[in-house]
Amino acid sequence: MVVAGSDRSARARALFHPPLAPLVVSALALLVVLVGILGVIHDSWPGPLPHRGNLHVLFGVLLWICVIARFYGRMHQTPRMLLADIRPFSRHLARLVYLLLYVLMFCRMIMDVASAAPPGAILRADEDFQSYLGCGVLALVTIHAFAALCQRNGRLR
Repeated sequence: MVVAGSDRSARARALFHPPLAPLVVSALALLVVLVGILGVIHDSWPGPLPHRGNLHVLFGVLLWICVIARFYGRMHQTPRMLLADIRPFSRHLARLVYLLLYVLMFCRMIMDVASAAPPGAILRADEDFQSYLGCGVLALVTIHAFAALCQRNGRLR
């Protein structure tokens, strides 16, 4: 006899099955990068375009989901992660978030230079970039909160 609750958990385990988990998380990370670059291109467009904030919000939500998926996937991966490995894992995840933000800032500055923007336009890039930084801060807070919860509880599952 199959119980409905075990059927749902079996589907959830199938999504993060070891051969599938890296593929799902990598595809999600690639989607985060693509949406971020599209948002930067959208911001550097010379004329005003409608729905400017939608790509920023989509980037933030995808980045947050990607961080949660990486953390969840690593916590439920076999062999189990030791408590001593939480800090290096969270630092690695934070470095990936920082790297993504640096890549987006570099793309923005390259687009401003390539379009022969006036000197004041490069300063404007910082104003447009604040929402990306806010999303990065939210992702970093999530990483550190999950790591602190795991270390405080003394268990990983």
